[in-house]
Amino acid sequence: MHRDNLVKAMKAVIPGVARKDIVEVFTCICFVQDKIMSTNGQVYIRYQLDEDSGLTLSVPGKPIYSILNSLGCESVELAETKKGLKITATNLKGKLVTPEVQADKSIDKLVQEPEDSEWIDFPKDLLGALKLCKFSCSRDQTEGVLTCVNVNDDVVRSTDKFRISQYKLTESTNQKMSLPVPLIAELEKYAGDIEEWCIKGNQVFFRIFGGRLVVGGPFLTGEYPDVSSFFTINPQIEIDLPEEISDVLLRQKLLLDDILDLDQETKITVTGEGIILSSCSKSVGEIEEIIETCVPEEGHGHTFFINPLFMIEILQLCKKMGYDDTNKIVSFCSNGFQHVLKTRAD
Repeated sequence: MHRDNLVKAMKAVIPGVARKDIVEVFTCICFVQDKIMSTNGQVYIRYQLDEDSGLTLSVPGKPIYSILNSLGCESVELAETKKGLKITATNLKGKLVTPEVQADKSIDKLVQEPEDSEWIDFPKDLLGALKLCKFSCSRDQTEGVLTCVNVNDDVVRSTDKFRISQYKLTESTNQKMSLPVPLIAELEKYAGDIEEWCIKGNQVFFRIFGGRLVVGGPFLTGEYPDVSSFFTINPQIEIDLPEEISDVLLRQKLLLDDILDLDQETKITVTGEGIILSSCSKSVGEIEEIIETCVPEEGHGHTFFINPLFMIEILQLCKKMGYDDTNKIVSFCSNGFQHVLKTRAD
């Protein structure tokens, strides 16, 4: 087999491979003739190979990808043996022990992809809505559906009880489900390339590159809280955000790069002198920067925390920040998208 093509396919499915898991097949890449696939229970990925591998087996995902990726040869031979996978290449012979997976427990049997006739066009602004709303999901895994982004017909929303995001789609999805953040993060890699989608049972699938790649996973169906009432609040104060705030946020994010993207926080304080942005990383240090700008006196003294990457995304949609002093809520609104969050003490 052509090594580069095989490595490219494995690179696409490796995000679906778990590092360690009670379910052994979740740590594997599954070969089924001209397809390879993986799933960690949250994300399923299937890639169509350029040629038939002649294999039907599951093999430890990380080791085989690392070995093939490190080779410099043009081609590699993979052969199934009684107890493993034989790898032959220029100056290399190896064998990987493959787990004993019951026929009905292999990935291709655990996950049933839709038939060609079941796919429908993917809503053009759904991925953008999911991307924006994922920042407001709860990190507490005991919160169930609040760890997901909820899709309810033409409304996409999320909340962790302190922040709420809501996006009004331009077309209806006719669906009601809550998508986990890891699945959304994987879909973001293919922005502009997702062509179709399908809901089948409790799973949702996305067709990419004309069907060469399929990404999917289970979704939650529990009742999602109604957050619409929070978007009827009218801010008494509006602050125009200066253009240079995006550059400042990028510098703040550089300091926080040792922290997972969704866990990063920048503190924003509005004062009489302007807007102060500060961030702190226990392992790196801290940074504070002030943007001198005219702020109405009623807006002085308010503090809130926000993900810098998320705020950069918001600033592409709107340059005005609202503040409701009665309810202590900061808000950002643009065409289709709304975000509110509670202010809090240091």
